[in-house]
Amino acid sequence: MIYHRYIKNRPSRIKLLITRQTWLSHLLLSLCTTMCFLGIIWFCWTLPIIHEHITLLRNQILETNTPRIKSIRITGSQITDEKNIYHLLGVRVGDPLLSFNIQRASAQLNTLPFVKHVTIIRHLSGDIVIHIVERYPYAIWQHQGQFTLIDKEGQNVQDQKINNKEKAMLLKLPLVVGNGANTSAATLFDILSQEPNVKSHVVAAVRVNNRRWNLTLNNGTIILLPEIPEETTAAIHYLAKLETSINLLDRPILSIDMRLPDRLTIKIPPKQQDTLTPVSDTHKNG
Repeated sequence: MIYHRYIKNRPSRIKLLITRQTWLSHLLLSLCTTMCFLGIIWFCWTLPIIHEHITLLRNQILETNTPRIKSIRITGSQITDEKNIYHLLGVRVGDPLLSFNIQRASAQLNTLPFVKHVTIIRHLSGDIVIHIVERYPYAIWQHQGQFTLIDKEGQNVQDQKINNKEKAMLLKLPLVVGNGANTSAATLFDILSQEPNVKSHVVAAVRVNNRRWNLTLNNGTIILLPEIPEETTAAIHYLAKLETSINLLDRPILSIDMRLPDRLTIKIPPKQQDTLTPVSDTHKNG
């Protein structure tokens, strides 16, 4: 009876097998978890060392196999200091060619004050060619109490990072004043460029109601020009003739009113009225 009862209550072979496999599964799972945890700890501990070895190996490969920068050639730079260009490039002759970042160099060079656009070409032979398109400062625009450096199109030219040499050059630029003076100055100075003996006397040009110009000469004389562009051109040519014949622009004159094409009005200080040579009263058609 006892034997039969034991046989009756004894687990089956399948149940015993499942029980053993479940125990083994838990044991294997615990071992795998422990190994993974230890592996993560080992990886985190050795990662800086691995990274250091990889970096060292990469540098060794670059040192031995990569092409080198043989030359750096700059074109188009007329007023931009080349020392600033080389400084912002961040590389020099002899450095690894492939470590030169073109995009970063272009972004750096575009921050220079007179640079409009930069093109950089990197040749596998080791030559780097940098072509610079400059935005030339054309005049200084005074508007609403602010002074702005402008190009010929009237656009702002950034004045950051300008060195002393470049500042000395800016002092020679003409001053244009008033609303609309920035976009109209090029036309006026193109006309003045045709008459150097007049332009050399002009230190400032004031835009009046965005319609016409008043010129201020280096001796303080004010020249009131007409509104119509053709008449402005004729008036400047006539001034050049008067300067050649009687040195009009060098005389102590308060103002020369040329707003009417058939009349020239000269205002002089009272003490100088007896010494002024008479001039013609017309400048029509130059």
